[in-house]
Amino acid sequence: MNRSIALFVALVLLLAHVLTIHTDARGLVAASWDQAHVAFRLGRNLVHEGQLAWTPGMEAFESTPNTLWVLLCAAFEYAAPLVRSSVNGLAQATGIVCALATVVAVSRLRPHRSAGLMAPLVLAASGSFAAAAASGLDTTLYALLLACAFLALERGRTGWTGLLLSVALVARPDALVFVLGFAAVRAFGRHPAERAPAGWGAFVAPAATCVAIALVRVWTTGHLLPSSYLPWFAPDAGQHAAGFALLRAWALSAVVPLLLAWPALWLLRGRLSHSGAHAAFLACLWLAAEALRGGGVLPFYAAFVPALPFLAVAVQEGLVVSFDSPSKSVRRAALAALALALGGSVLASKTPGDIGPLKLARYYEALSADALAAQHGSGAPLGRLGLHEEIGRTIRLRKLGHYLRYEPAEGSSVLSPWPGAVGYISRRRVHDLLGRTDPLSSGDAPRPWPHPGRADTVAALRAGYDYVVPGVQLGGALLSPAQLASEWLAAFDSRAGEPGRLEALRAAFEDYELLIVRYGVPDRAMNLVEVETLHLLRKRSLARRPELRAVLAGEHLEVDVLHNAESQLVDLQIELASAGGVAATLRPTGEAETGRRVCARTRVLLYSSGQRQIRLWDGDLPPAPAGDRWASVRIRLRNPFADEAGAWADSCTPLELAR
Repeated sequence: MNRSIALFVALVLLLAHVLTIHTDARGLVAASWDQAHVAFRLGRNLVHEGQLAWTPGMEAFESTPNTLWVLLCAAFEYAAPLVRSSVNGLAQATGIVCALATVVAVSRLRPHRSAGLMAPLVLAASGSFAAAAASGLDTTLYALLLACAFLALERGRTGWTGLLLSVALVARPDALVFVLGFAAVRAFGRHPAERAPAGWGAFVAPAATCVAIALVRVWTTGHLLPSSYLPWFAPDAGQHAAGFALLRAWALSAVVPLLLAWPALWLLRGRLSHSGAHAAFLACLWLAAEALRGGGVLPFYAAFVPALPFLAVAVQEGLVVSFDSPSKSVRRAALAALALALGGSVLASKTPGDIGPLKLARYYEALSADALAAQHGSGAPLGRLGLHEEIGRTIRLRKLGHYLRYEPAEGSSVLSPWPGAVGYISRRRVHDLLGRTDPLSSGDAPRPWPHPGRADTVAALRAGYDYVVPGVQLGGALLSPAQLASEWLAAFDSRAGEPGRLEALRAAFEDYELLIVRYGVPDRAMNLVEVETLHLLRKRSLARRPELRAVLAGEHLEVDVLHNAESQLVDLQIELASAGGVAATLRPTGEAETGRRVCARTRVLLYSSGQRQIRLWDGDLPPAPAGDRWASVRIRLRNPFADEAGAWADSCTPLELAR
């Protein structure tokens, strides 16, 4: 096959891979991941407020260390109206283009041989690489810069190597790992005799860039190190075990990393090419660094993606030696290993399930179980399932962001463990529970995104934020303060082992009331589409609960509600008690139900109506049991999905009417 055609096929395969796995429930390309919205918001604030801050007027704080991507998002903010697109769409398109360009870059290491297209095929088959391309993050841009820098290093181009490494440092401070790795390759690696290696001058610009960024950081924030370095210098308990468990799960599910055995074999025998040895070293360096950092919190093993171009090159160079071997068995074994690895890598992008006699579902479940058991405070599934969860969570958070943008009063504050999409869409004062986008207290250093650790959740709730995002599950699940306190204690609290901590957290949650909100994505006519039911907490002291009003004239009951706050879903329950001790509730049809508790109206959507009352019930009471009479009527507005006996059961103060 012609080399150009083969490269074109690899690019098409990667594009199809991206569009296939990064889809939402409608089969369309899903929105960027939640963390990507942090850079979107910073870019928008830079354009419209002139401040590189999460919240305008906030003290100097490095909400994300990805400076280059934030600047690009600011450019997207300018360009989006001109090209009739969105920042989200432009960010995803840029990530996909960078992924395709990375494939082209790695193909240039062997430009005159068809075997040099194995590295592009490895990248095209990688589910992690395809998922990162449409994530809205700078992952593939970062990988492209590093791949091009490696190409320049191998070709002895000093200026280009220094420039690309400097830009990579602006993109991410942890590119210092690669700068040190490139320096080690320059110092100890083997270089072809016919071509001079890149000079040491290639590291002058990266060193100057690193120093300049550090000085700017100290001058603006008072902190020398970026937040992404903290997991290396101050690891949490279990962090290293979690990172290496994730690395093992990725290697066994993606399969391609196992092909590093081929370059390792030929390296030991002294037959691996210079580029293959250098790429293998750089790939292993980054994989080890990320494992020590805990493996990150992004789905589909995105933390390991920057190593993929180097891994692909190393695998290619090892297999090239195998294909050139005079032994037919070696050539066949190498070809079979490549075919199995590429097939296994593609299968990892399939939603885990059996394929005929291949019991793959149990295999992936076993890998996930082992890795998740080592993770500290995280229960997100791995691989394609983790990508599905991230997409679903971001969709719900974006809808909640729309709700918070249009419903609460101006100036409202929001606390969320997932600040990205909520903060970008809502444009409210959104505070990060884990201290990544804004400080937990004045003068605090930023928390790292790769491994954020925990926070004092009780202190955060006691700070008095108007609204709290309790979780990302749909509103159909029952929720109580005790249940939510248990979940937050396990996932986020830094003092989880202290006696009485669960009770303190539950009491802090009881200072809030539960809202069941219904929201979707507003179109240009402000009609909602893709509507879902979500949970939200509101501070009780805001006194924005609905107010019940009722008139009982003889046997005729009229129930009204006065609501001048955010829209919410409620159930109307009318309880009857007779003089003889019979208890009943009204059905929607007006009959009395004595065997179980029912609601007179369900899923009532209350809108803000100003001073106008909304009629909820108008009808006669049903006949009381023979020889008895109804002595009292109790009217409640209940949260549809709250625990009946919990502090969040009622949406407003119940109304008692005696006869």
